[in-house]
Amino acid sequence: MPWVRPYARSGGTLVRGYSLRVPGAGQGPMIFGVGATAGEGGILRPKSTVQYPIRWVR
Repeated sequence: MPWVRPYARSGGTLVRGYSLRVPGAGQGPMIFGVGATAGEGGILRPKSTVQYPIRWVR
């Protein structure tokens, strides 16, 4: 996968660098790569950040 370096658009917007997939490559290798590093069960799940009890500050 080729790497696109960071650049600035004509309007001045800065674009971070990113990898560009080869046309026609499909999604198989990318899905496998994410699942292989996900840990137990191979599924990525978001973790809750809530803290109970909830206290409202006035």
